[in-house]
Amino acid sequence: MSYITAYDEKRICRDLPAVKGDKWCQSLSDAGVYVHDNVSEPISLLIGADIAGRLYTGKIHQTEQGPTASETKLGWVLLGKDSTSEQSSHTDATLAVFTMFSENAKITDLWDLDVLGIRDPVETLSKEAHQAKVVRQFQETTRLNEEGRYEVHLPWKENHPPLSNNRASVEKRLVRLTSKLHDEHLYDDYQAVFDSWLSDGIIEQISVNEIENSGYYLPHRHVVKENSSTRIRLVFDASASCNDGPSLNQCLETGPNLIELITNILLRFMRNKIGVAADIKKAFLQIEVTPADRDVLKFLWWKRDSPHEMIVYRHRRVVFGVNGSPFLLGATIELHLDSALKNSVSNEEEEIIKKLKKSFYVDNCVASVQSPEEESKFRSTATEVMLRAFDLRGWERTHDDAEKSKSSILGLIWDKRNDCLLINACFTGEIKQPLKKKKILSTAHKIFDPLGWACPTLLCPKLLLQQLWSKNLAWDTEVPHEVAMEFTKWQSQLSRLAELKIKRWIFEGVQENSAQLHMFVDASKYAYAAALFIRIPTSQGDANVHLIQAKARVAPTKKVSIPRMEILAATLGARLMSTARKTLELLQAQEFFWSDSTTTLSWITRNKQRSRLILNRVQEIRELTDVAAWRHVPGELNPADLPSRGCSVSQLVESQWWNGPAWLKLAESE
Repeated sequence: MSYITAYDEKRICRDLPAVKGDKWCQSLSDAGVYVHDNVSEPISLLIGADIAGRLYTGKIHQTEQGPTASETKLGWVLLGKDSTSEQSSHTDATLAVFTMFSENAKITDLWDLDVLGIRDPVETLSKEAHQAKVVRQFQETTRLNEEGRYEVHLPWKENHPPLSNNRASVEKRLVRLTSKLHDEHLYDDYQAVFDSWLSDGIIEQISVNEIENSGYYLPHRHVVKENSSTRIRLVFDASASCNDGPSLNQCLETGPNLIELITNILLRFMRNKIGVAADIKKAFLQIEVTPADRDVLKFLWWKRDSPHEMIVYRHRRVVFGVNGSPFLLGATIELHLDSALKNSVSNEEEEIIKKLKKSFYVDNCVASVQSPEEESKFRSTATEVMLRAFDLRGWERTHDDAEKSKSSILGLIWDKRNDCLLINACFTGEIKQPLKKKKILSTAHKIFDPLGWACPTLLCPKLLLQQLWSKNLAWDTEVPHEVAMEFTKWQSQLSRLAELKIKRWIFEGVQENSAQLHMFVDASKYAYAAALFIRIPTSQGDANVHLIQAKARVAPTKKVSIPRMEILAATLGARLMSTARKTLELLQAQEFFWSDSTTTLSWITRNKQRSRLILNRVQEIRELTDVAAWRHVPGELNPADLPSRGCSVSQLVESQWWNGPAWLKLAESE
């Protein structure tokens, strides 16, 4: 007969016990197994059993009287009971301790934009597996209906809780909305949208026999855009919940993170001589939702001939504002183009469809071509192929004759006349006082810079937020005076970001066998950074140099040595180079990596026993790069020094750092 001992804990997340035990600790040390949990600490990370199994490498070390050490991709794990401990059996918790985890995962992950294309491989693989399952379910359930429209199911999460009855709260929101619409003289415009949708079959009115006073309803509101072709737009709030029940968004999968596509699409947009762009007319509204899923897309409005009597409408098409809608649109476009690819009638059409597949972000098509003839063919073929399900319209191109010379391209501004890209820097007015932490965050988020051209100056608000985080200030708390002064000074210069103009076609004159990609990495006590430049030799012997992409990440709140920061910068550069060269299809271009840290270069080029953090990073760098491509550059000549330390907007604009270091433009003989 065997027995087990079980404990009933009121608080499961008890602090982890310290790793102690002279005999077995020495045994681990002799075997080259190093653990760092020498003090009792609160649990900082729980890893689910569905993930933990993927982290084990298979290496184990069994101590005689202590726990078993098992190696993982994050470090060594201790499993088992300390039989040598004199502590009570209650305090001697069974150990399952990860001794090393990503040290840069705290506030630096606040901006997901910072890690586009440079995510840790372990994180990427686990997400991709789940996303592949979501995509597979979409492909198995989507069909073309009798009307010739794609009909999709909502991407429900497995075992999601039931939606609650929120009608009472939605009715109250409708009354407040109606009052606001009357005050703004927009009620008739709002009604006209519903009339149009009803006429086009986008929504349907639910008959009296079907109506239930309970159930889930979507609240809605309006957004006014004076300079838009559609002045008033309706937005549905699928995040609304009631009585502690879940919202619709909480019950749906978001699908693959489409924002990760932006960087690659922009890089391809800069690749060729002529930039082209278009969008799909009412893209979401072209896709039908299967009747079985429409009941969660109900909403309330007023009866036209009796404006005090509520009626119930139901969406028949995909709703903008619902979590999974961008995924459903993107997956439907991809499914449509895959079908067109199978039925293509020529090699030329096949190549255009392949290019088109890489050019969509939600309903925007953004690409580049080499000649006017190629542009004409791309436009006509793309329009025809998409017309079988979508209306691709509003084509724009480099140097077109449109009256409006500037357009919005994936969050940036495209000056078509001068063929350059600008950061949208519409910041006017003074900041309301007192300044609160949430205002710093919201202002920083307004600057969309996916390629990192302005990352040196965007370091300031991130460092301030990290400082406030360490003080445990609530979102609505007034920040200290010195923080407010520094942020106000930074914010007052933001309008100068409009002076930052990046040439769109930076690959002019590039020949793949002569082009050079130069990655610079650097770190300081504040941040670590990587900046990728392309060097294109000219017939005169010198070269043109342009910034392609840069990234800067804030240092961990836990103090890390500068050498370790430098190896993080090198890892960042290796990942960024790998992603960019594949996207730009410059697989034959020469690669150079530059660092001013002799310690980092020594770690990369020599085989020597190191700590687990350094060993893992060096191993990844060696897998992604050629060791012989790493070189030393003096700190004062390293352009990555600027994003690793940060600077003001004025300093950034005056530095012209996106044009590359002067020494890199010289002939190689110099």
